[in-house]
Amino acid sequence: MTDSTTGPAEAQSRARYLLDGRRVTIADLLGSGLLKEGERLRFVRPRVGESHEAAVTPRGWIRLSDGEEFRSPSKAAMVAVGNGTFDGWEAWQVDDGRHLTQLRQELLDRAAEEADPTTPEKEQEQTSVSPRERHARLKEARESAETGRPLSLSVQELLAWWGATGRGAVNDQIQAELANHSLITSPEFDKVSLTAAPGHPITPPAASPWRSARPPRP
Repeated sequence: MTDSTTGPAEAQSRARYLLDGRRVTIADLLGSGLLKEGERLRFVRPRVGESHEAAVTPRGWIRLSDGEEFRSPSKAAMVAVGNGTFDGWEAWQVDDGRHLTQLRQELLDRAAEEADPTTPEKEQEQTSVSPRERHARLKEARESAETGRPLSLSVQELLAWWGATGRGAVNDQIQAELANHSLITSPEFDKVSLTAAPGHPITPPAASPWRSARPPRP
């Protein structure tokens, strides 16, 4: 899905930029047309009878009703409430009821459609999982987590999706792509030993089951 002024090479470059290890921002949604300058956002908390208003700024930040602006949806949600910790992508919604996380998913889906399905030769030397395929796997993992059936992977299996055999510089890329799908690992993949002592294979506590950042749907 591309606009009429975007050529194939530019679209594929943009797709890889979004799919290959960078956190999606509100500015990305604004630039893609999924959000508009000045669009109203609401954070509704029915259990406590609260509703907070905000708007999208020209630079792709969130402006609260008191004029404060934040690049992070989560920071904006926390300041709006006054305390607590929130996933701002799940908190803020537009007038049609869709949450920012749904708009982010639409943007990532578009990028996956635009991405070159073939894996560049350099990348083939590192991993057999292309950014498009990894996006599909992460999306499936998110859907499974939401239905209470989280996917369980060993740390080695998780790293292999990014063509890595150990942790290091790849950690930031993995964390960004997980965050783009509202996923976390439990325990955190970078806090678990890659290998166990001889005779003690990796047990469930050392594996990495996926969890959605929001509770399963009823």
